[in-house]
Amino acid sequence: MSIEKSPSRRYLSEEESFKNFAELKKIKSNQICADCGAKNPKWAVTNYGIFICIHCSGIHRSFGTHISQVASINLDKWTEDEINIMKTKGNSKHNDIFEHHLITNKELAEQWPKINHKSPKVYRKEYLVSKYVHKFFHVENKEWRSISAPIFAENEEEEEKEERTPKTPRSPNSDIEQYCTDETSQRISQLLDSKEETQDSSSSNIKSYASPKSLKLYQKQQGKKIFFEKNPFTHGQVEFSGVLNVRLLNGIVPRKDLIFCDPFVKFSIGPSSSFYRYPGQNQKSTIQKKTLQPKWNENFKLSIVDRNTDSLYIQAYDWDRIGTNDYIGCAEVSLKGALFGQPFRVTFEDCPNSFVALSLSLIPL
Repeated sequence: MSIEKSPSRRYLSEEESFKNFAELKKIKSNQICADCGAKNPKWAVTNYGIFICIHCSGIHRSFGTHISQVASINLDKWTEDEINIMKTKGNSKHNDIFEHHLITNKELAEQWPKINHKSPKVYRKEYLVSKYVHKFFHVENKEWRSISAPIFAENEEEEEKEERTPKTPRSPNSDIEQYCTDETSQRISQLLDSKEETQDSSSSNIKSYASPKSLKLYQKQQGKKIFFEKNPFTHGQVEFSGVLNVRLLNGIVPRKDLIFCDPFVKFSIGPSSSFYRYPGQNQKSTIQKKTLQPKWNENFKLSIVDRNTDSLYIQAYDWDRIGTNDYIGCAEVSLKGALFGQPFRVTFEDCPNSFVALSLSLIPL
C-alpha cells in the first residue's frame, strides 16, 4: 500500500518557486535583509518567513535549526508550507515583533544600534544573538529595561588591534609553494621602488608575482619588511553568482636557456587589480612534458562573484622533477571586457614571447 504525501508538503517546481519569490520580492520590505538591510537578499529563514543576506545567514545557521531554519531561495527546494509562511509573515511584520522595543524606545535603540551591511562581524553576531536567541527586543519581553549594553566595542578594538599588528609576510596565493627565480626577485625590487608613486597597485602586483618563501628570502636580502592585509574572502561566506568555464587550448613558452620545458598553468579567480583570491577557486592543468608548444585541450570550472568586477588570474610554471618549479609568468584577464565563446590569446607579463590560448563561457546561477 502506497502512502501519498499531503498536498501541503508537496515540493514546488523551480518555476513555481520562482513565481512565488518574484511576487514576494515586490514587497518593499522584502527587498532588503531583515536584519542588516543589505540589498537583494538571496537567503531566507523559513520558520520566521523572512529574507536575509548571506552574511546574516551564516550566523543564523550557527544558532541551530531549533532557532533558525535557513534556506536559499535559488538553490534549495521549497514546500507549500514554507512558501505560505513567507507569504503570511515577511520582513516588516517580523521586525515589528522581534525589534519591538528598539522601535518604541529611543534610549535602547541608541544603546543597541541596528546593524547594517558594513557592521563588524563581532557586533553583527552579538546583535543577532540578542535578537533571536535571548529575544531581548521581542514584544513579549517584559524585562527589556534590564537589558545590558553590548560588549562588542571592547572586542572590536581587540580585533582591530590584531589586524594592525605586523605579522609574518604571506601571499594570498597560498597554493604557490615554490621559490621564485632571481628574475622574480628583481621584479619585486622594481615594484617596491615604485611603491611611493602607486602604493596600492605596486603592493598588489608584488603579491601576485611572489610566493611566501620568495618574499621572506627577499626581505632577508634587502632588509625590508612587507606587511599584507587580511584576505576578506577567507572569513565568512562568499556568495557566487555564476560559473566560469575555461577551456585551455594550447600555448608557446619559449625559454632561452632550455631546449624544452615541462609547462603547466594555474588558474584562480578574484577581484580585478587585486591580490585577493576567492577561497577554493583554484585549478591546475596537467604537465606537458618536454615541449615548448604545449597542447592541453582541458576544461576548468571556476565560480565568480561579479562578472563586472572579477578577473581570471593565470600563472605559468616549468615543472622541475627534483627541485622547485620555475616561474614563467602571469597574466590577468578582466571578465568585464573578455571575449566569451571565442578563442583568444593571453600574453604573460614577465615573458612577452609566451602566451596561452583560451576560450571562456559563463553560466549564471
